[in-house]
Amino acid sequence: MDSSAYSPAMLLGFALSGGGLLLALSGSLRYWKAARDPLHLAYAVATAGWLAGLLGSSAGAVIQNQALVFFLAHAGTQVALVALLFFFLISASIVRFEIHLVWMAQGIAGLMLLARNSWGAGLPGWPYTLWMWMNTVCIIGLVSHGAISAYALDSWDNRRWLTLGGSVLGLGTCVADLRHTCLALHANRLAPALHA
Repeated sequence: MDSSAYSPAMLLGFALSGGGLLLALSGSLRYWKAARDPLHLAYAVATAGWLAGLLGSSAGAVIQNQALVFFLAHAGTQVALVALLFFFLISASIVRFEIHLVWMAQGIAGLMLLARNSWGAGLPGWPYTLWMWMNTVCIIGLVSHGAISAYALDSWDNRRWLTLGGSVLGLGTCVADLRHTCLALHANRLAPALHA
């Protein structure tokens, strides 16, 4: 069976996942408008980030330009990362603008590095490596700050702990994707040297 046989099933799966995420997004925005709870807004942003990640990762099913597919897949991951960082910080009750400025700058710099890399030499180069390290350092720094701040709070309800744990799991998934991509990149670079 060739890969084209999987295309309709993949597209149906992406459509169903996207529809579910859109329903979750509209529900959380409706609750945020009614209650003005920042956690509902953070949930909407995180859901939109996962939707962007899903759409970016499915770009290869409908687009043939490899540079564009590379950019969209990694840009989706970048948007999902910063959305989850926002969700994590809000669930940890961190509202200082200076702290949130870190993930904002991370998102903009990450997209610029990905654009430079995608339409550069064609292979992942120094902008891609810098992109991976920047995201790793920002995630470690913001999660550490959030964990310390969360531990310092005396009055935490179960809902906040649940969202904090969920956002850490989501960030772990994104970091695992970064790690997998990094290992695959190094394996591709070492393969010609091993066969020589």
